[in-house]
Amino acid sequence: MGSKRLRNYIDDIVRHLQQPLISLQAEIIQMQQLKESFKHFLDSLTISNIEKANIQFTTETEMSQNITNSCLGKSTGIYKIKVPGLNPFPVSCDSTLITSGWTVIQRRIDGSVSFNRKWEVYRSGFGNLNGDFFLGLEKIHLLTISQKHELYIYLKDFNGEDRYARYSHFLVGPNEDNFKLISLGDYSGNGGDSMAAHLHMEFSTPDADHDNHKSLHCAEWITAGWWYNSCTQSDLNGLYKLPESESQTFGINWFTWHAKTLKFVQMMIRPV
Repeated sequence: MGSKRLRNYIDDIVRHLQQPLISLQAEIIQMQQLKESFKHFLDSLTISNIEKANIQFTTETEMSQNITNSCLGKSTGIYKIKVPGLNPFPVSCDSTLITSGWTVIQRRIDGSVSFNRKWEVYRSGFGNLNGDFFLGLEKIHLLTISQKHELYIYLKDFNGEDRYARYSHFLVGPNEDNFKLISLGDYSGNGGDSMAAHLHMEFSTPDADHDNHKSLHCAEWITAGWWYNSCTQSDLNGLYKLPESESQTFGINWFTWHAKTLKFVQMMIRPV
């Protein structure tokens, strides 16, 4: 083999050997580029998660800071409030029925919720904040003892007539005193003062008799919880009865207006 042919042969071998190396180098470069791209992706993902966490923390902090001790300044809807002695809890705020800033503590709309409940259930509360409900004696006590509250009671019958009763200082005692109705303050309104007969009375339920009747357990007889005396001039937690019911008594009653059962009632409190 001549020297020229030998040189060409060697050059061919070198080219054959270089080709895989060139391809390998290209693959290495491509892998490095992919590695860098993946690194940037991970970095951006981490930053995104950190930003998301910061946003979530800020939102939760702002929500926490917006939890107040009443419905003052809030439009109609469901909000959480905070009072000493309890974790934040949801309430129904009403700024539509009359003026703004009222916390609804009781509502009767359609009879979908039974108010024939035991002591512990009345203590903690029950029902649907968007419908029929009772907020709970413990919450009502802590709300009314934390600052002075007024009470507004709205009443509507099945004929579409409505009335109201307003009390300047509503205060409910603690569980140790059976959630005694300590104060009502001054009355105003056009429905009559049916709550006066219940002032200074302890709360009774069908399983807890604290009324003044000598021989009758009012709450058991009426099947509801209330500040019964002997027995009642008002009972907003009574049985939800329709107008065609045979008996109109021991329904939802406000006797200083009339003896017929009511269609809609709402009890609301507001700081003064």
